[in-house]
Order: sequence, then structure tokens, then C-alpha cells
Amino acid sequence: MSNEGIILGIDLGTTFSAMAYVDRHGKPVILPNGEGQPTTPSVIHFYDREACVVGEEAVKMVVVDSLNVVRFVKRSMGEPNFSLEFFGRQYSPQELSAIILRKLKDDAEEALGFEVKDAVITVPAYFNGAQRGATHEAGTLAGFNVLSIINEPTAAAIAYGVERLGGDRNLLVFDLGGGTFDVTVMEIRGTTLRTVATDGNAELGGKDWDDRLLNHVAEQFVQKYGLDPRDEPQPYQELYERCLHAKISLSSKPRAVIPVNFRGHRSVVPITREEFESITHDLVEQCADTCAIVLEKSKMRWSDIDDVLLAGGSTRMPM
Repeated sequence: MSNEGIILGIDLGTTFSAMAYVDRHGKPVILPNGEGQPTTPSVIHFYDREACVVGEEAVKMVVVDSLNVVRFVKRSMGEPNFSLEFFGRQYSPQELSAIILRKLKDDAEEALGFEVKDAVITVPAYFNGAQRGATHEAGTLAGFNVLSIINEPTAAAIAYGVERLGGDRNLLVFDLGGGTFDVTVMEIRGTTLRTVATDGNAELGGKDWDDRLLNHVAEQFVQKYGLDPRDEPQPYQELYERCLHAKISLSSKPRAVIPVNFRGHRSVVPITREEFESITHDLVEQCADTCAIVLEKSKMRWSDIDDVLLAGGSTRMPM
């Protein structure tokens, strides 16, 4: 394969990241990571001052060595005074994001068989100048020539295919990821895309549904035994992972069970989809409120919207 003109498109996500390129036939192709998966967990595990792993291997260390694991760094992008320390070294959000991007770059080059220099990186539409600048810096630190920072809703509309929508349409992109949420109204006029209005919340995402479920389960355990598995890092992480799997299961099944083991006590907490939707109802309302704000900004009503495009893994939840 020729490396001429190859530009890597990168979705640097809060919980998962992905990459793609356009082949010589003009078709976008998802590039698998070094483990053969289409997405890479945006997780880093430091095991030495100069050494770390990114992705699924880092996820496995969340329970074993949680104090040396980094997750959800995207929520801190653009914060000038934010840093984390591992083995005596301080890391900014840009440096941490660069480590994730470097893993993607290395995996892309392994898959393609040549060096990849140019990249386009997506960000939430509501990201401000500091957040976009931090993302650009992270790409540069990772060794990329960052050609552009583009809005995720624009990327979603392009990926869906403007030609599939056809004609003049008003599109609402509802993007609920693992750690961030945004809503964007776009005008499609022929092959031209224009962002009419956007809003979002960098502190709302699938993680908040996870946390709500975890607290629900932990509180039932406290009532039964007077002990709280959230008080210790390892039991907390174990319970978090089980709640995450239960949440995913509830998207396709009406019921799930969550085992809890803490200080010699064991319990199994059942949860139905209806119960899960009840304890997270206010989070859905926050999403609805943001939609209302964006429609108001765009001077449109729901009846003016021709298509709704769902993006982000959390939109798989039936609610």
C-alpha cells in the first residue's frame, strides 16, 4: 500500500478512541489497533517512571493497581492547573492524551506498514479554544502533523453520509459518549454542512450512569451488612467493572444481577431495566434540557428536524 496522501482520522474519546483513513477508492476504513480491535480504551497504566501501557492491558490493571491508572482524561483537557503524578513525574492532560495518541499512531503504522504523519482529530463541538488547543498540542506531542481539529458532530454527519440524507435537511446530532455529551443542530444544503447551534456538558456521559448504578448497589450492601465496598480502592474498582457490564447487559436484556464481595461478605443485587431507568431518570432529563436549549438557539422546533443521528456508545441504552 502506498503511503501517499494518507491522513489518519482520530476520535480521541473519553472512554474509547478509534482511528480510520480513506482508502484509494474514497472509502473510509476503520483501522484496528494492535490487538485487532476497532476501538482502544482511553486508559493508561504506569508501571515505572518511564514505562506505561495503553488500552485493554491498562483496563486489566484498574482493579489491581488503580492508583497508577489514568481514565477520563478528556474531561480535564484545557485545564491549565490540572496534572497527575506517577512515579514522581507530573503529567498534564495533553501529555496523557499524547500517550494514547502515540499508541494509535504506532498501531496504525503497524497495520499499514509505513509511517503516518498527518492526522485530523475530533473534539466535542462545544470545546473552547483552550480545549481545542490542548488537543492539538497532544497530537503534536504524539508525533503527528495535526492538519485540523474538527467537531465530532460534523464527523458523525460525514461518516453517516451526507448523500444518504439527501437534499436540504435539518439534522440533530445527539452524541452521548462515555464521559461527554453534546447536541448539535446542523443544516445540510446539498453537500454543504453548517453548524447552526450546539451545546453540551463535559461532565455528563456513560460514566455517570455507571456511577449511579454503583451507588445504588453499594447502598443496598451497606443496608445489609453495614459495610461500604466504595471505601477501599480494589473492591470499588471490582464493583465498578461489574456495574459497567450490568449496564451494557441491560441494553439488550430486561434484568441483570451484580455480585458484590467485600470483607468476607457476599451479596447478589438484582436490577431490572425499569429500576435502572428510574434511578437515572434525572440524567436523561439533563439530556432533554440540552436538546431544548440547542433547539431554542437554532430557532427551531422538533417539527423542523428532519433526522436525528445518534452517536456515542451510551445512546445504545433503550432509555
